[in-house]
Amino acid sequence: MFCSYTIGDPDESLRITCICLDKNRSRLIVAYNNQVIREYAISDETPTLARTWKTMHTAPILCMKFNDEGSLLATGSADHNVKVWDMVQQHCTHTLKGVGVVTALSFIHSSRLMVGYLEGQVCMFDLVKGAIQKLLREWRTHSR
Repeated sequence: MFCSYTIGDPDESLRITCICLDKNRSRLIVAYNNQVIREYAISDETPTLARTWKTMHTAPILCMKFNDEGSLLATGSADHNVKVWDMVQQHCTHTLKGVGVVTALSFIHSSRLMVGYLEGQVCMFDLVKGAIQKLLREWRTHSR
């Protein structure tokens, strides 16, 4: 059986820039062109809006990724920044300033985050509280 749902208000001029499902497929995170994120509970028959928040990114969010536990959400933006969100306490835990437009995110456990940039770099960041040096390693594509 195929089900179709409308997310958002048709009268709004918002455009979706990115979506992300948690591992249990019970939460759908939707990022919009105004840098707002909406979290929908989708485990029931009818999806419901759980919460909405302003991300403080200054450009569209292009990618998002949950950690395995679903307790952290990383958002990557065209503003060159990654924000890591504590989904339980509902606040931003890290703002990682990058080298370009963020195009890919991947958690390594919950303590490290791999970030890919449009310009070809990949950086690994330490998310452990109190870590002084957040950038652990950087890889660059070769040039001709």
